[in-house]
Amino acid sequence: MIIKNKNNHKKLFILLSLLAVALIGLAGWFVFAGDDHTAEDQAETINLDPPSEAEIRAGEQAEQEANQDDERQTTSDSNKKQTVNPIISTWVQNQQNNNLEVNGFVSDVIEGGGTCTLTLTRQGQTVTESKSANPDAQTTTCGMIVVQWSKLSAGTWTAHLAYLSSKYEGKSDSISIEVN
Repeated sequence: MIIKNKNNHKKLFILLSLLAVALIGLAGWFVFAGDDHTAEDQAETINLDPPSEAEIRAGEQAEQEANQDDERQTTSDSNKKQTVNPIISTWVQNQQNNNLEVNGFVSDVIEGGGTCTLTLTRQGQTVTESKSANPDAQTTTCGMIVVQWSKLSAGTWTAHLAYLSSKYEGKSDSISIEVN
């Protein structure tokens, strides 16, 4: 009887295993074969007919509205300049030429036609020098702005660099320059 009982367990195990495999196979078939959409089924949902008159009018109206939005944006942008950040990169007192020489650039834009203006202030005195800016490979450069020493008194001056063009404007942070 014990031997017979072991065979029954084996048969029951095999039967349950086969049943589990069959259920897994059936579930897989429902998942994959039950959602069998072909290209023909999908083609039935796409309208390949020429556009109707209403669709044409709707497209033309959307295009006109987009063009009007572009025109309004261009008009408002042309009246407003974008802000840039000029940078004073170096300055030196050239004793041979009796000059203060200041270099700067605008990193936010590459263009010609703008003007760089260096403004120096000390105890109510203001000295200003301007120079045309030029584009280089990565920035708009102000080049060397030269201020004659005869315009400056000895002491600490506050300096800032401004940039102005038809599209851009901006002013650098102020720095202190000691003039001997």
